[in-house]
Amino acid sequence: MDVRGTGAGTYDSCYGVSVPSSKYSNGALHVYGIVGGTKVNRTVNISLKRSNEINFLQSDKFLYEPGQNVKLRILSIVGADLSVSYKPYPEVWVTTPSKTRIAQWKNVDNTAGLVHLDFDLADEPEMGNYRIHVKTHDDRTEVRDFKVEEFVLPRFEVKLKTPSYILAVDEEFTFTVCAK
Repeated sequence: MDVRGTGAGTYDSCYGVSVPSSKYSNGALHVYGIVGGTKVNRTVNISLKRSNEINFLQSDKFLYEPGQNVKLRILSIVGADLSVSYKPYPEVWVTTPSKTRIAQWKNVDNTAGLVHLDFDLADEPEMGNYRIHVKTHDDRTEVRDFKVEEFVLPRFEVKLKTPSYILAVDEEFTFTVCAK
């Protein structure tokens, strides 16, 4: 693919590149032009490795309150036959909205094919979007978000008005249900 940009100032652009659908692809990236009055002419060899692994990362809920227990599940499927991967995960960790690690597991055993992990949130945690990170055996990192918020369920009241008595021979009776 030949892409050219001209003009003064900055030039920003993104281009899609078709990659053959094979497990490995090799190629060269050639960049040339003038940047800030300096000529640039560089070629870099690149190698792409297509992963045939699909990772599923799930928390038991999307929204948590302070102090609650967060439960995680990790499942990896590999190959065209969609078989379960039993390879261990080098690292799993959880970060707060300010990117602080609050939970971490190293060399997570996956002999069962499905990993279950859990941890407790602090009683007064930082509110916002938390992120679960899973580093896979091929050095990719998968992420899934969940939210921590204080929420109060609305109070409600249900009142039931019934007759003072009902006879066994009564075919009908009336009652009222009120909620507020």
